[in-house]
Parts: sequence; C-alpha cells; structure tokens
Amino acid sequence: MGLFFSQLEDSVAAEGKTRDWLLFILFFLPTMIISFFLIFHMHKNLSYSVRWLPGIYFGIQLSEFSTLLACVVSSLGAAIALFSINFMEFDSHRNSFWFFLQLAQAGMMLGLFANTLLWMFGGFEVAALSAFFL
Repeated sequence: MGLFFSQLEDSVAAEGKTRDWLLFILFFLPTMIISFFLIFHMHKNLSYSVRWLPGIYFGIQLSEFSTLLACVVSSLGAAIALFSINFMEFDSHRNSFWFFLQLAQAGMMLGLFANTLLWMFGGFEVAALSAFFL
C-alpha cells in the first residue's frame, strides 16, 4: 500500500501530506484497532497453520503474550506514524521512510504471531533490517 501511495506526486497530494495521512488512516490506525480487538480473544490460544512446503508449516498463533505485545507494537507504530507526518514534511526521502516503517511493523507482527521458530526469526530479521534502513 505504501508503494502505491508513494507514486502520488507531491504537488498533486498537497506536498505529500495527503499521502501521509492516507497511509496513517489506511495502515497504521486499522492495525492498532484490530490488535485491540484481539484482546477479547486473549484467554484462548488460537493457532492456524497452513502446509506451505512438505514438512514446513506457516501459520499464526494467538496467545495472551503475543496479543498484548501486538497492542504495544501497533500503538507505538501509530504514534510514530502520526508524529512523522509533520516531522518528515520537508524530507526528500519520505517515500522510503514510509516504506521501511510499514515493513518494520509488518515484520514485528509476523515475529509476534509466528507459530514456528523459523518464521519468528524471519519476522524479526525483516524488522531489524528495515529498522536499520530507517
């Protein structure tokens, strides 16, 4: 979604602020709202897995701890995105900033909800690499 909105020209999108607000409203705010709705399922350990390759399963696992951390990660991500709208107003690398911020949050969510150690490591590795480029 961030790559799609980054194609909007700055002059068309009111110096890029419209694009930044759209990213906040369509990506960061729903992530925060959905993670807080998961609190109602905290007392159930839910696990969904799909067989990806022979012997390798990909899935998510909702536990009390992962749901609580998802609320923290999504709230901090939304606060950082809201603060960044004005802070990054005149930066020429704003498109890459939004891309790597979304990638970092997606990697953290993948690491939190992973049901295997391989996918957890992969999610946090994506988050760490994108945080490096931030």
